[in-house]
Amino acid sequence: MKLRFLLCLCIVGALAQSDYDEEDGALKEALDPRGHRPVSRGRETYSAGPAAPPPISGGSRYRGRPTVAPVGKLMQEKEEQPDSGGCTHMSEKMGVLCPTGCDLKKTLQKQERNVRPTVEQLKRSVDELTQSTNSVYGYVLDMTAEVTQRQRVSEGNGLVVGQYTDSLETQHAFIKDAVDITFPQNIKILQGVLDKVREKIQRLEKAITSQRAKCQVPCKVSCPIPVVSGKECEDIIRKGGEESQMYLIRPDPLSMPYKVFCDQTSKKGGMSTFIQTHNPNVTQDLKIMRPAEESYEKHPIQAFLQSDITFCNTFKLKCLVSVTESAFSCIQKRLM
Repeated sequence: MKLRFLLCLCIVGALAQSDYDEEDGALKEALDPRGHRPVSRGRETYSAGPAAPPPISGGSRYRGRPTVAPVGKLMQEKEEQPDSGGCTHMSEKMGVLCPTGCDLKKTLQKQERNVRPTVEQLKRSVDELTQSTNSVYGYVLDMTAEVTQRQRVSEGNGLVVGQYTDSLETQHAFIKDAVDITFPQNIKILQGVLDKVREKIQRLEKAITSQRAKCQVPCKVSCPIPVVSGKECEDIIRKGGEESQMYLIRPDPLSMPYKVFCDQTSKKGGMSTFIQTHNPNVTQDLKIMRPAEESYEKHPIQAFLQSDITFCNTFKLKCLVSVTESAFSCIQKRLM
């Protein structure tokens, strides 16, 4: 490894010495531009080239070039002018001059027979073309208006179809929502209501069964007074009662019965009626309870009409009145 390093250093040093120019050294001789050619002219000799070949035409010398033959005067041809008619100019190059008015008139008169039908035919053709062009233009205008109208109708139909599609989508979404959400909820609610109704029906059936069992026996009456008919058991039972103390009394078979209430608890008991007064200031029915008087029989009935009091007793479905005839007639009218 060391040997290689030393060898490289030696090579680098040798190359550096060969490229280095010493300023103090001897200058080299300048090269001559003539190179290796000699300077002395006496020694230079001329060597002629090869001889030229003899001429093709023969002889020992070349001849001069032949001269061009003289060209003779050409005949100038007369140019024909395309215009005809009129007078000719003095110079032929100018050609024929414009025709005069007489010449033009004669020429037109000669060509009139041939030109007039052609012009008339062209005029008719132009008129027909104008008419057809006008008809085509009108047809184009009509078609343009029709196309515009159809475009408007198409746009309107598109808007209508779009609105109808939107409404259908809205209805479809509403129906889907109703079918998927609302109907199941309503069905559940109805099922709950139906279950409650069934429970109520079962309760009513039980109550009716129990009431029928209770109504198999006639209602109990604590006030033994002869009446037309006792209060129906159904009304009493509906209100939670078991004994009836209200009766319909008919003193006169020809008159309407009226209601009385039997009270055997307050002040030795008694009967009272529900009679509406003749006083216009009082609009409600009066329920008046009066005790039984000791001077009368066991079950007196007290009927109140304004300030008059009528006492009557019940005895075998008949009423014995102990008041004047006018008072009884007033009561009878009121009760009927």
